[in-house]
Amino acid sequence: MTKEQAESWANSQVIGKSAIARLKKAKYPEADVRRDMAEFYRISGGKLRLIKIESERSGRAHAKGIGHFEDASINPGNNFNKTTLWHEMAHHLEADSAAKSAANGYLLKRRQSEKVFSLRSLTGNRGYGSNEGAYKDDFIDPYVGKVYRDQTTEVWAMGIQYLANPYDAAMLASKDPEMAALMAGYLQAELTPAMKLLQSLQDQAKDIVQGRRD
Repeated sequence: MTKEQAESWANSQVIGKSAIARLKKAKYPEADVRRDMAEFYRISGGKLRLIKIESERSGRAHAKGIGHFEDASINPGNNFNKTTLWHEMAHHLEADSAAKSAANGYLLKRRQSEKVFSLRSLTGNRGYGSNEGAYKDDFIDPYVGKVYRDQTTEVWAMGIQYLANPYDAAMLASKDPEMAALMAGYLQAELTPAMKLLQSLQDQAKDIVQGRRD
C-alpha cells in the first residue's frame, strides 16, 4: 500500500460538517484526521474501505455499523485524537469474521477464568457503567478484556491504538509481546475472503450513494 493510495483513500472518506466543527473544538483539524486515517489504512494494508465520521450527541467516542455496507461510522466524542481515531477505526476490522474469531480466541486463551468482573472494580474508574464487564487477566489495560453480548471485542481497538505512537508501541511490545504479535500478524496478512466481499459490497453501495447525490 503506497502513501499515495492511502492518502487518496483517506481523502475520499466522508467527514460530516458537525463532526468537523467538533474536531476543531478538540484541536484536531480535519487535515490531521485525514493524515492519520491514511496512516492507519497504509499499515493495515487497506483492510478498511468505507468509514464515515459523523458527530452525535454522545460525548464518548464510539464505532457504529461494523460490517454495514453504507453506515460504517465513527462518532468522535468530545476528546478526540489520533489514538482514539485508530481505536475506533480498528473496531471496524471486526467486520472480518476471521479477525473477530481471532480476538475472541485471544480472550478465551488469556482470561483467568470464565467470571466477568465489572470494569469499575478492575480499574477503579467510576466512569464505566455498572453494566460494563470484562474478563480478568494481566492485559496491558483491563479494558482489553471487555465482554459484549454480540461477541465484538476491544482486542483490535486497544491493541492498534497502542501503535498510534512509538512510545505506546514500544510499551505494548515490552509488556504484552503476545498481543503485539497478534496485531502485527493480522495487519500484515492478506485480505480475507470475507473482507474482500465486504469491500466489494461497500464499493457498490458507495456508487449508489454517489448516484443519488448526482
